[in-house]
Amino acid sequence: MYGYDNSKQVAYGMVSFKLMVGSGSSTMTCQIIEVESPHSMILGRPWLDSVGAISSTRHQCV
Repeated sequence: MYGYDNSKQVAYGMVSFKLMVGSGSSTMTCQIIEVESPHSMILGRPWLDSVGAISSTRHQCV
């Protein structure tokens, strides 16, 4: 795995959890890495679609 600055990153492990958004839910698996990022969570496209969410960069919200 590579960071935003193209440096190689090692995953400490993985965590799976059920994400509930409104009336929809999806199981999500994330890799745990140590990296400085302006985002607290990378919004993966598959789970957004599965719960019917719409992301807006203009309004900076989901």
